[in-house]
Amino acid sequence: MSNATPSVRRWFPQFSLRLLLIATALCGVLLVFVRQRTESQHHAFQKLTAKGFVFYGPNSPSSQPWLDRLYHGDKRYDAISSAFAKNGKISPADTSSLLAFPQLDSVGFKSTPVRGLLPSIAKLPELRILHIEDARITASDFDDLRGTHLFWLALTRVELEPVDLSSFPDLQYLELVGPFANDELLKGVAKLSKLELLYLYDTRITDAGLAKLAHLPALCNLWLSKTPINGSCFQEFADSDVTNLQLNDTNVDSSAVDHLIGMRKLKSLELKGTKLAKEDRAKLKRARPDITQTFDPLLEHESQPGD
Repeated sequence: MSNATPSVRRWFPQFSLRLLLIATALCGVLLVFVRQRTESQHHAFQKLTAKGFVFYGPNSPSSQPWLDRLYHGDKRYDAISSAFAKNGKISPADTSSLLAFPQLDSVGFKSTPVRGLLPSIAKLPELRILHIEDARITASDFDDLRGTHLFWLALTRVELEPVDLSSFPDLQYLELVGPFANDELLKGVAKLSKLELLYLYDTRITDAGLAKLAHLPALCNLWLSKTPINGSCFQEFADSDVTNLQLNDTNVDSSAVDHLIGMRKLKSLELKGTKLAKEDRAKLKRARPDITQTFDPLLEHESQPGD
């Protein structure tokens, strides 16, 4: 008769001391990395705020569990999506600190010299929106932005050297405000096949320059307030995809009425402060009742039935 003791089956996993030490070390490295990232972001945030940057983003939780903070870092910094500098003396080293927030998709500068700042901005992997206001921009500054995937560019009252805006083929929204915007600048815009909205305000754009944009396949919003055009360019827009057209405070007159009527896809038209007479407005309404038209409030009242 055998006296062998039956073996006991173990239901828990067996770990060697070496494996336990390796796992502990890996967890420690991860926690150190997260902690360093949070400290780096905190330092960058404090530094840039002191230089005049303001940060925006979705509201983050008012409180964060300590364990979550331990493993994932301070989520307040991960929620930042936009940075804007106003009236600041920003250095290239300062903008390099923005790289601590790789999720940034929007950056803006107002009354801030941007010379030497854009190379760091171009390194932000999620950068999609750039706004520059009241600053001087050179052609080499724009060269620094080549390779980015901007879909929204806003330039307001800038001093701009001749540049080719076709360097940004992903642009969908373009805002140009100020007399720096001229027909020469539109030559590059005419190559932006994805452009959906063009906003021109107080520019030196002429009818001849605008006519070259009629072929853009995605352009559906064209806002031209305080732009010195008379509307003759719209003869070229008959087959365009423009549905919303704003012509407030322009020189558009009766010679443009037939061209506007001929824009087949036009659905919304603003004509405040133009040179159109009452008869011109009536002609537009009769020929294109499908277009929502906005004139000066007083003139609209004058054209109401029964007046």
